[in-house]
Amino acid sequence: MLGIWEKSVKALVVSTSKEASRRQCIMAHYFTREEAEALLPQISTVLREIQVGHKSLLRTQEELD
Repeated sequence: MLGIWEKSVKALVVSTSKEASRRQCIMAHYFTREEAEALLPQISTVLREIQVGHKSLLRTQEELD
């Protein structure tokens, strides 16, 4: 089962490859405050997963040194 982070990366890769094949220019998307606040729970979950992965990476690097 894929975690939220892995799903996000997979979606980004698929999206990027489709856009690259079309050679389209992508405009920046600006979020309203309401949209941004609605996304915070999802973003917080992804950030926590990144932090856990980073701590694991640091521990592994320490073990290898």
